[in-house]
Amino acid sequence: MHCNRHCHTILGYESQWLIDWGSQLMTKLLHADSRFQLTLGKRREQLANDRPLNWDCRVRNHNGNRRWLCIRVRARAYAPDGQAREIIGSAEGVTNHHDAVEKLCHNRHLLRKVLDLVPNLVYVYDLRLQRNT
Repeated sequence: MHCNRHCHTILGYESQWLIDWGSQLMTKLLHADSRFQLTLGKRREQLANDRPLNWDCRVRNHNGNRRWLCIRVRARAYAPDGQAREIIGSAEGVTNHHDAVEKLCHNRHLLRKVLDLVPNLVYVYDLRLQRNT
């Protein structure tokens, strides 16, 4: 395993710490919901079939705060049985994006509550999707 210096920039961990954690890395870093998502999909089959894996997951940074990462992984080398033997991947911090989406959902929910209280008929039409919402 190799981790570049951005492990420290994004998560606050030294690269060597992540390497030393080895098989415990997923348990120490990943939020329980993100670990569960790993079990739902056929991730090994995807990698074995030379298909890239893209996945947003929550991790815990060095300060104990949650961060969102967009993980992109692809197999580079295969064992004789077809299983991925070596993978290469990247992780991009997408916490700001997830926070913005969460705020938009919350604001939409509040707008719906207000619209439900208005004593007038209100019709909301999405111009981009060209349908009522």
